[in-house]
Amino acid sequence: MLHTLVGLCATYGLIGVILGCCIDRWFYGFWAIPFLGNIHFNVLLGHGSLYGTHPFLWYVYAGVPAICGIMLPFFLLELAMVKNVASNVSPKDQSESKCNNPQVTLLWIIAPYVVLHSFSEHKEFRFLLPVLPLICILAGRAMVRLAFVLENATNPGSIGGRCYKS
Repeated sequence: MLHTLVGLCATYGLIGVILGCCIDRWFYGFWAIPFLGNIHFNVLLGHGSLYGTHPFLWYVYAGVPAICGIMLPFFLLELAMVKNVASNVSPKDQSESKCNNPQVTLLWIIAPYVVLHSFSEHKEFRFLLPVLPLICILAGRAMVRLAFVLENATNPGSIGGRCYKS
């Protein structure tokens, strides 16, 4: 299944890059890959700092909290839950449970994205927007868990009729 998914994503990704290059050729009049020019100018030449700089951990203490907004407590709760579940798994089952845990997969997408963007001196909130939907998924799971706990606390005989257990 993973092989099929990767193949499908690679196929459509390649089609998108080729189509984008053809459109850029048409409009620019020469072959160009603009996102590589962006990387060259801002990262390799280091000119991204011309637009302002922030410290390395800025995304951790300002960027992620700002884009999370009111979801931040729920996102942090889910981070704690994932860490708690991961620490309670036996070493024998640890590799299998990580493969089957979608929260860990989402965190392995979000964390490297934030860390890699932290190396650039120029930081903006908008650079984190691609991971916002993933953060929303994790925050939503925490909201469902919290709603389930609160419903069971207020109605001990309930089996979670209004809320499903995730």
